[in-house]
Formats: sequence, C-alpha cells, structure tokens
Amino acid sequence: NKDTNLVYALDKFHFKQAIHHLCMNETLEDIMTHYVLNNMKKYFKTVCEALLEDYPHREKTTLDKQKYILNNWNNINNLYKNNLSCPMESQISHNLADLFTSRPKAYSIKTLEKLLKIRMLFKNNYNLKELYLNNFNKNEILTINEEELNYSIFEKKTNNINP
Repeated sequence: NKDTNLVYALDKFHFKQAIHHLCMNETLEDIMTHYVLNNMKKYFKTVCEALLEDYPHREKTTLDKQKYILNNWNNINNLYKNNLSCPMESQISHNLADLFTSRPKAYSIKTLEKLLKIRMLFKNNYNLKELYLNNFNKNEILTINEEELNYSIFEKKTNNINP
C-alpha cells in the first residue's frame, strides 16, 4: 500500500543484549549506548578496537556484536527516535523460555503445548487448582481435608527378610 509508511527498528531487548555481550561492565554499556544513540560511530568503533586489544580471548564475541550493532545502527536509532517499543521478546524470555530452558529437559510437542497453556493460565492469574478440580464436569470447588489424606506411601518400609 502506497499510504503505508514503514519504519524499521531493532527491538530494545536485542540491542541491549548485544551491548551487554560486547561490554565488560555497566559503565561501558552506558557509554557505548550513548555513542550509538548519538550517532558517534567513530567513537563506537574506537572502543571496540580497544576491547579487541585488551581482551583478545573475546575476539569472536566482540567482532560479532560490533558487526550486529553496526549493521542495525539505523534501525536502533529509529527505535529511539520514533519512541517505539515492544516488550514481546523480554516477556517471552522471562515467562516462557526461562521455565523451559533453565535445565536440560525433553518434551513431546503435545506435552509442551499443554505446559504452555498451563503457564499462560497461571500468568493470567487463573486459579489453576480451581480449573483442575472443575475440569471433572462439576460446577463446585472441592475442598480436601488434610486428615483424610493417606501419606503411608511415603513411610519408610522395613524389610521383613532376615539376612
């Protein structure tokens, strides 16, 4: 559509992540962010060169993140100039990816879909216990009395066989 005006922007999450991986401390992150947002490419490249000299063991990371930021330089500035924001990436990372990637696990697609639905219900403040109990086609919430529960399966069994 000729009436549509597109503005390409890089999301803040990936920009901040690249800056964080490039720099060695928070102060340097602030300085490098300032250079990018104020279109100071020469200074940005100079600091990257200094990082390469001071930390040669981080060469691949430094070069990769420098290239990423330079390739997206205009898109990063568009993000801030047009005051664009979208929390999608950070929300996915915080609410979903962290839950499923913190420790190595394997899920079938079917199980993963169920876990994601449960996670979304939880994050949307649904009472999971109530939903579970009402899932048995009943319109009432069941209350289980603690004294009625049988915990004998957790008791230590003694072996009646004599050695």
